[in-house]
Amino acid sequence: MRDDDTPLADDQDQPGSGDLGDGSPDESRGALGAFGGKAAASSVPPIPAPGGGLADDPADETAGQEDRQPGDDATDADDDDDDGLIDNLVDGAGEVAAKTGGVLGTMASTVVKQFYRYLVVIFLPIPVGFLARNQMAFRDIHDASGKGRLEFYSQPNFVTTIHLIWVGWLVGACELFNSVVQEKYQISGPIIHGLEWFWIVVLCLTVLVMGIMFGRVAAGFLLTTLMIIVLGLLLYQQMGDVEVLRRIAATLNKVDVDLGWGVPVVVSAVLGMTMLLSSIWQQLDDRWIVQHQGNFLEHENFQQKDRTIQKGAKTFIHGWPCLLRRFLLFGYGEIEVRDSRGLTEVERIEGIFWAKEVSELLKSKFQSTDVTVSQVVEEEEEGAS
Repeated sequence: MRDDDTPLADDQDQPGSGDLGDGSPDESRGALGAFGGKAAASSVPPIPAPGGGLADDPADETAGQEDRQPGDDATDADDDDDDGLIDNLVDGAGEVAAKTGGVLGTMASTVVKQFYRYLVVIFLPIPVGFLARNQMAFRDIHDASGKGRLEFYSQPNFVTTIHLIWVGWLVGACELFNSVVQEKYQISGPIIHGLEWFWIVVLCLTVLVMGIMFGRVAAGFLLTTLMIIVLGLLLYQQMGDVEVLRRIAATLNKVDVDLGWGVPVVVSAVLGMTMLLSSIWQQLDDRWIVQHQGNFLEHENFQQKDRTIQKGAKTFIHGWPCLLRRFLLFGYGEIEVRDSRGLTEVERIEGIFWAKEVSELLKSKFQSTDVTVSQVVEEEEEGAS
């Protein structure tokens, strides 16, 4: 081994010296060698990998493995598990939020529809399509699968007050409007006076129709009596040169029928709430159902079927015991279910709005019979015998 103070040959330079000589090739190679092994190693081009990429430096891999601690692999696995759990929680929260939003939207729509269904009975209990027909008369339900049912309800005599309810709300609203606005915007006095008399006439008719059944004979007698009275007054006015009708109108104008808004509103509110409770009760206690793909007309009493009429040769006859109710109460009548010959009465269903339309719907439902259900019924009857 050579000592540091050993003299070198004349053609050699001291290692580490900054003098690179005069640029000769030998001196350049000596100068490059003086930088050490690292500079030389860095100038070596990388070795291509078999797959076309660059091979990893074994020294780097060795250094990375030396730097890693024994618990690093477990920590990375835990981080991956945590990230997966968070992603699952986020995805689940998004799905729950979407489903919750859909459910809340459906619930809100249902609440609005149900609220309207029952609110309209209090203010406008008129059994027509866009008002209270589904709550008070009938519902013909269809769905995409072809299944459905026809529901209709029997109503008590209390439904004769339906016109008194909405007329009372109308009169009360007009009176209340006049009491809160300025005089120049108020409804004129003759209109208010006429509405008050209209409410009184409706009240009298309601009591009359509720208490008396005007059949064909009674209705004819009532109509004839009214015509005789009117024609007699007109004849007396022409022959006696006396303005009878004008005098009657003047006398009626002198009658103080000022109701204000309190009386009609209170009466309509009481009757409207009672009508709402009555309609709900009838839907639960006195509901008739015929399935579109069934063979029975069934009567339900709080979800219990207490009467059943099997499909087959049946005759449905609609009638109107009271003609005034027929014309004033939207076809309010009854339906008789008879045998094929129309002689034996099977069932009498009373208090039906639109009795003719419901009878026609029943006829159309009974014209078709589900063969499968009929066979099952026949087999059960044969087994019982």
